[in-house]
Amino acid sequence: MIQTGKRFERKVKRLEEENKRLTEENVFLRKKVKSLEKKISELEKKRKSTRKPRVKSNTSGKKKKPGRKPGFKGTSRKKPDHVDEVVDVTLSSCPHCGTPLGKSYEQRERCAEDIVIVLPHVIKYIIHRYYCSHCQTSVSAAPDDVIPHCRLGINVMLLAAFQKFELHLSYEKIRKNLEMLYGIETTTATLCNAVKLISKYYKEEFEKIKDHIKKAKAVYADETGWRINGENHWLWTFVTEDAALFKIDKRRSSNVCKEVLGEDFDGVLISDFFSAYHTKLPYKKQKCLVHLLRDTHNISQNSEETRKFHKTIKRFIKDAAKFKEKNPPQKKIAEAKKRFQRRLDKIIVGPYTDPDCIRLAKRLNQHRDSLLTFLEEDCDYHNNRAENALRLSVIMRKICFGNNSRIGADIHEILMSIIITYRLQKKNFLKESKKFMKNRLRQIATSKN
Repeated sequence: MIQTGKRFERKVKRLEEENKRLTEENVFLRKKVKSLEKKISELEKKRKSTRKPRVKSNTSGKKKKPGRKPGFKGTSRKKPDHVDEVVDVTLSSCPHCGTPLGKSYEQRERCAEDIVIVLPHVIKYIIHRYYCSHCQTSVSAAPDDVIPHCRLGINVMLLAAFQKFELHLSYEKIRKNLEMLYGIETTTATLCNAVKLISKYYKEEFEKIKDHIKKAKAVYADETGWRINGENHWLWTFVTEDAALFKIDKRRSSNVCKEVLGEDFDGVLISDFFSAYHTKLPYKKQKCLVHLLRDTHNISQNSEETRKFHKTIKRFIKDAAKFKEKNPPQKKIAEAKKRFQRRLDKIIVGPYTDPDCIRLAKRLNQHRDSLLTFLEEDCDYHNNRAENALRLSVIMRKICFGNNSRIGADIHEILMSIIITYRLQKKNFLKESKKFMKNRLRQIATSKN
């Protein structure tokens, strides 16, 4: 009995020690769990703050139909309007088992457009010389599809100009393109000189565009930064409904507008709010209301006052634009302009406490007479045409950073003016330029003879 009692005591003592150890371990694990839960909570908060917005998934269970919504006009590729070659695709035996086949019981048509890889077309001109007994001098004919002293035809030269100014390719890429596609081996210097020669033949057309701009009823103007051999310049553009003129100048002042438009310009100048477009310029003006709307939108989140100011300007511009779209008679236009002018005066007066609203209200007051000109004149209320015309040059600037010389700047002025003018007139540059160059070469050859 004594031994049994001692054995139970030892067992109780061991269990108490184990219980104590487990209790301590339990306390330690509880603390560790709390610590880990805290870390998980912190990480979850951090993940939510940096998480990208989730795209709304389709929860309806129906598969979304591809393409545009009902009511929109389709934009699928049109079937070619002519066929250059017809190929019969036939079978004499079954492609699966090899059994001979009889006559076909049905046929279907399928059209595919492809290009023909061509080799260089080398032309050898045999130029005959004659003696004129009346003039007592030697005369000869001149080919009308090659520039004198050039070993490249006008098609290649015009393609190089098109790829340079319309597709923004460097002369090295143009050289590789001609070599790989057409097998014409040349150098970048030759291509550069070719583009320079093309621009010289277009000098007269460039001057005609200048005269056309001066006589236009509405001219849209804008400018952007440019560089010539690392020096800061400005690339100006003046755009009408069917012509565009580019000018690279070191000045960013109203004198450039005066030189391009002239003192007798009788149209409307549509521009942004830059001071060069209204200082010392006696022309009718229309300020870009989209620029104004953009500026009010940028400040609309600053305060409740700026938000209301933006909404008021947006409603004002929208109402004026809608009225002009209806093409009302002249009598209603005069009455509406007075009505819109009164609304504008109320916007200008305010009163405002926010400094941004005060600043823009001052701008409205300064250009009060140039904000509603589009109601009476045949022009837009924005200068998007000028900004769109500058896009090609802006892309080129990202690639080539401008021009290396004044000669390069002159070439850019001429050829970019011609390309954008053709685009506005919905003409194909390569086709129209080929006709133009042939006519010019014939005229020059006739005048020399």
